Amino acid sequence: MKKIYILLFVFCTVIFTQSCSSTDTSEPVEETNDDEVDPTDDEIPIPESWQKTIGGIWYDQVNSMIQTADGGFILCGTSNSSLSGDKTEESRGGDDVWIIKLSANGTIQWDKTYGGSEDDFGFDILQTADGGYIVAATSESNISGDKTENSQGGPDYWVLKLNSDGTLEWQNTIGGDQTDVLKGIVQTPDGGYMLAGHSGSDISGDKTLPINLGSGFDQWYVKISSAGIIQDQKDFSFPGGGYLKAFKTTTDNSFISGINIQNGTGEDYLLYKSNASGSSVWQRHFGGDQFDILEDVIQTTDGGYIVCGGSGSNISGDKTEDLNGNFDYWILKTDSSGAIEWQNSIGGNELNWG
Repeated sequence: MKKIYILLFVFCTVIFTQSCSSTDTSEPVEETNDDEVDPTDDEIPIPESWQKTIGGIWYDQVNSMIQTADGGFILCGTSNSSLSGDKTEESRGGDDVWIIKLSANGTIQWDKTYGGSEDDFGFDILQTADGGYIVAATSESNISGDKTENSQGGPDYWVLKLNSDGTLEWQNTIGGDQTDVLKGIVQTPDGGYMLAGHSGSDISGDKTLPINLGSGFDQWYVKISSAGIIQDQKDFSFPGGGYLKAFKTTTDNSFISGINIQNGTGEDYLLYKSNASGSSVWQRHFGGDQFDILEDVIQTTDGGYIVCGGSGSNISGDKTEDLNGNFDYWILKTDSSGAIEWQNSIGGNELNWG
């Protein structure tokens, strides 16, 4: 039986901001209003906020949430609940992928459950150019439920293409004979997709590249077509192995990955830049002498990156501040080549995790 029981709690705050004129041409987003605003103007929109608790009778976890083209939101995660509460479909068996579409004010518009007889986990979702969605999942199931292909041997990458109403259009199970965990997906300019995750498989099944480590996980990128057909793959590794936590596109049509890697006494952040084909451009390693666990990375308007996670390190290595308690938020700002510009360790006297 699972030992962790998580209640899905979604808190969304939409803040309307208005900028004064700017002449910084390095900003990729064009300013649309150069007029000066009187802060006492009664017509300034008031920030709106809402919160929703969404779940079934058992535990439900959200792993990804994006805003959709209609101003609403779509959530991707994992559910162990049967038909109950907000869940409108029965469990397929074990954990399932659970997709929930919300309106702009948080009203549930539809939800879909996808899975087989074993455990299946939803990790990432994005809206595609055709208005549908692509889901990055990991599946332990053979043919059963919604699953149309058997496992390759261990947990596999499981890609699901949905239409705008959440109806399944196609799926693909991709993996080798060991554990392969799909954590991120982005759409590429040719209409296909780049998949990113970590793999413990050697050459077997769909994996055509040897594992570089005798133990631990390599990072495995798989390029697929718009119909889900494998076109290319890349495999790279770091000493001790690594776990992918974040995967995003950059403004130059490349990719940025946030990875946790072993450092001998704990874990460190790794920021990994790759080009459009998935080949390495640069990598930057950040950490202190204990556990520093990366959670997410986003590109900033100046072309740099914000990297966030948690740290158990005092001043050591790249860490310039001691802990406030047991474990603190650790936020890094880098330039476009991954060099640290500033950092902040934020926390109270106990456990804090970003």
